[in-house]
Amino acid sequence: GAARLSYGGGCTEMALSASLQHAAQRVPGLQQYAMQAFSQALLVVPRTLAENAGHNSSKTLAHLQAAHHEERPSDDNICDMGIDIEEEAGSGSGGICSMKDRGVLDMVATKQS
Repeated sequence: GAARLSYGGGCTEMALSASLQHAAQRVPGLQQYAMQAFSQALLVVPRTLAENAGHNSSKTLAHLQAAHHEERPSDDNICDMGIDIEEEAGSGSGGICSMKDRGVLDMVATKQS
């Protein structure tokens, strides 16, 4: 069959993390903490991409989280922001850009385990 694709550049992981953080707020007890911990673990991918691109990973991750929390996902409203590995220092993008506009895609199979 045809390969299934998702946005790359840490976009998918950030979207999953944001959704999980939102869902965890509605879950009582210890399960909430497990969901929050897994949500934080997903941020390893965009953080590593930011560091490898030479960005200040804390600032870049903050910009990316803000972009993903700004828009609540729905069927036709998916945040496509990810880490901009080609950004010139001081360009003002915060180290993030649209993965859709850049054509940055990953195979879903590489994200499943």
